[in-house]
Amino acid sequence: MQILLAEDEPAIRTTCELLLKSNGHKVRLASDGHECLEIYSTFTNGHPDFFDLVILDYRMPIRDGLECAKEISAVNPRQKILLMTAYSTDDFRAKIGLPTMRFLQKPFTGDELISAVESSLK
Repeated sequence: MQILLAEDEPAIRTTCELLLKSNGHKVRLASDGHECLEIYSTFTNGHPDFFDLVILDYRMPIRDGLECAKEISAVNPRQKILLMTAYSTDDFRAKIGLPTMRFLQKPFTGDELISAVESSLK
């Protein structure tokens, strides 16, 4: 599966990338929200279903994960999105009406990441 991962913390980004790749996924990386949207538009231009999943950290510089999710969903309402956050996911569920978005509570284990990815891809 093709996954776009946007995470500003290098250690978390690298760990997630290694876990995802070791489970057979192809991963593109972004270090902030702006870079994420640039990569997304480059690879999906004419191919709206290029990424099977977009994984976004909520707190990122330039544009946060929620802003990215809204922009991505405006372009492709079917895009599956996994938002990683240390904040209460109940707050997000109440504010966001994106049916294709799921949440992963930080901190998480490698098994929890893989489980969240697999359930997001269903």
